[in-house]
Amino acid sequence: MMDIIWTDRADELKNEIADYILVNFGYKARKNFLTEVYETVLLLATNPFMGKIEPILEDRPQTYRSLVINHINKVVYRAEDDRIVVVAIWDCRRAPETLAGQID
Repeated sequence: MMDIIWTDRADELKNEIADYILVNFGYKARKNFLTEVYETVLLLATNPFMGKIEPILEDRPQTYRSLVINHINKVVYRAEDDRIVVVAIWDCRRAPETLAGQID
């Protein structure tokens, strides 16, 4: 099983989405979202290449992959040697170009 590293930006995006869900849909919906996120990331730790290569980030020197968490969000990550680096949680309803600008 690979180690999981969260970038500061990925953690910030996750928390922003979780806070929005809490305010608009309640505690249980927030808890469900966070559970889905962590279960998806844990799945990647054992199957790092199951996510598809993220087309909007193909011009980057590193290979970024994504895996859908639910019908609204996906996790964007890269697999490095013995670890998974989570770089973002994307709200798929937003413009991909804007989100791509948030990835270093």
